[in-house]
Amino acid sequence: MNAIVSRAELYKLVWSEPRTTLAMQFKISDVAIGKHCRRANIPMPPPGYWARKQSGKPVVQPELPLRLPGEKEQVFPGEEKRYGWDSRTENLNEVLSPPVFPDEIELLVAEAARRMGRIPACRDLCNPHPGLKRILEDESHRREVWEKERFSDYYKPYFDAPNFQRQLRFINSILWGFDRIGCKGRGYVVEESFHGIGTLHFLRCGVCIGSTDVGFGFLETTTRKAVKKASRESVMTLRISTYSDGDLDWRDQPGNRLEKQLADIIRTMLDVAERSLRLDATRQYERRVERRQEMLDAIAKERREDEKRRLEAIARHHRANREALRSLANEHQAACHVRNFVHAVREHPECTGANLVTFSEWERKVLEFADSIDPLEQPISNIFSAFKDLPASLKQSVPTSSTA
Repeated sequence: MNAIVSRAELYKLVWSEPRTTLAMQFKISDVAIGKHCRRANIPMPPPGYWARKQSGKPVVQPELPLRLPGEKEQVFPGEEKRYGWDSRTENLNEVLSPPVFPDEIELLVAEAARRMGRIPACRDLCNPHPGLKRILEDESHRREVWEKERFSDYYKPYFDAPNFQRQLRFINSILWGFDRIGCKGRGYVVEESFHGIGTLHFLRCGVCIGSTDVGFGFLETTTRKAVKKASRESVMTLRISTYSDGDLDWRDQPGNRLEKQLADIIRTMLDVAERSLRLDATRQYERRVERRQEMLDAIAKERREDEKRRLEAIARHHRANREALRSLANEHQAACHVRNFVHAVREHPECTGANLVTFSEWERKVLEFADSIDPLEQPISNIFSAFKDLPASLKQSVPTSSTA
């Protein structure tokens, strides 16, 4: 599907006709339309809605709720989502407007938090989120092998220490919280090597909030003594990456551990997702403005080069005419000089008597030569054709302004 449809437009469409009809229009399945609606927080008609409406029974159409923070207004954003704006074809006739966000960030965050409800901190990993499945399976496999091969620490689980178990439970709480509003996320492991310690493994988490990815990790010490101490203590520091305003750190406080700050951390992640979305939209707009100016500059440059080539072609045309006419004039002048020279020779005192026959023969040949080089002795069409008219393609001046 290549159409660009906003949330408001799709909301009107799904409440104006059945999704099966829209599916034929958009050339996708009605199930896909339902998925797009759920992802964009667009309410859909319940089962039996169209039958009740057709029979004249009262029906209720809810209002379009606020979008999820970090979610674009476009449900089907077209080619830019697949290929990115750098490869998008710019239409100079399209009116380009800066991005507008009518809803306050605080309202969007509050609405998303309301939909999520109270998020309890997980006390164990009896109900792991699917986003932790890969990590927990790898840990289980390493544990099984390590118990068989206890003399080797190669397969020793990475995250059996209390601090790591707490981090896993915290990630699990975050993932299940965002799962309530349809945001997918996962935990993953980052490996880093440090001199004197070796390779350390860190837990990270990424959540796709709307169409924006927000990630966080846990700050770990990187000295041998501190690593052993940290594995026994429960002090934990969490860092949310924002990419624009710097990193945001959350730390255990006396009487206020991170688990009690879970709601504030989630609201911060929602806020970061929305601000990242707006920043990205602004940058895309600025990049499109730059690209359009680049296109206009390229068009203006091409027009200047075309005008330069046109003027050069005109100069060559005039030069060719000038050379052709000068050549004809020189040949005519040369013929006249030859005839005058013959007349002067005829007046020579020695062109009499025995030399008269020789002079007559010479005069005949020379005058024939003069006639052969004189353009006036040739068909007049040869003279007319020597001057070429300027081609019509060179008469029209090319505009040199930078407007497309």
